Amino acid sequence: MIDDAFVFGDSLVPILLGFLSALVLSGLRLLPVVYILPIFTLAGYTAGLLRGGIVFGLGLFHIPIIWGALGARPDLMAPIGDLPIFLLIGKELFIGIIIACLLSLPFWIATMAGNIIDAQSGEQLGEQIDPGTGQDTTATGTYLGLVAMAIFLEAGFFP
Repeated sequence: MIDDAFVFGDSLVPILLGFLSALVLSGLRLLPVVYILPIFTLAGYTAGLLRGGIVFGLGLFHIPIIWGALGARPDLMAPIGDLPIFLLIGKELFIGIIIACLLSLPFWIATMAGNIIDAQSGEQLGEQIDPGTGQDTTATGTYLGLVAMAIFLEAGFFP
């Protein structure tokens, strides 16, 4: 009876390691997006646990695909295909940073356009500190950034 438990435990460890590998790899692209995209920073999602939960929740959809691609690996640090695991992690983070910067670009442009409008009209004395980013921004810059975010969400670019 005890021998069956050890056999079950021995067969469970590779499954759990495969699941954890898939979980980590599924969240690597989403992590920079959640930390850089102004939708998450201005909405008050500044706590690490909350952002981690968002990454985990969005990454759950990718786990079956990644888990199937990983296959049975004898070791957690074993190479995936012909790529070492650290190179794969770096590649996924780099792709996530590129995606996050490209997705954030319209919001940064809208905020800077509002700052330029306020600078040209002489209303920069009403600058305020943006609580989401901690940077100085004007009222029109914040407004145009929020309008860009509303358009972005309403157009369906983000789930």
